[in-house]
Amino acid sequence: MLVEDVTPGERLFLLRRRREDTTSHEAAAKEWGVDVKIYRGWEQDVGDPPVAPLDEVRPYEHFALLRRRFGLPRKTMAKDIGISEILLWGMERGLRSCRMLKEYWEG
Repeated sequence: MLVEDVTPGERLFLLRRRREDTTSHEAAAKEWGVDVKIYRGWEQDVGDPPVAPLDEVRPYEHFALLRRRFGLPRKTMAKDIGISEILLWGMERGLRSCRMLKEYWEG
């Protein structure tokens, strides 16, 4: 997935996930100086989200964005693949190999 294919809300989502010290919506909203409801809307591309700088989309982030775009709950996808939610979480964070995710999405 190219950076150009990522919406402003998805950029905010990825940047928030990358920051271990501010992983909550509340912390991100505070950082941007807006109410948490506004920030949550921004991540869903509601309103007028800022276009945050993003240098690349990492392979595991690509799979997290696909799951998010399809509205697929982590629990459902983990069950479909035959793995635990914790393992799926680790794959989408780049902590585990995402080979199974690649196979899942490529069919």
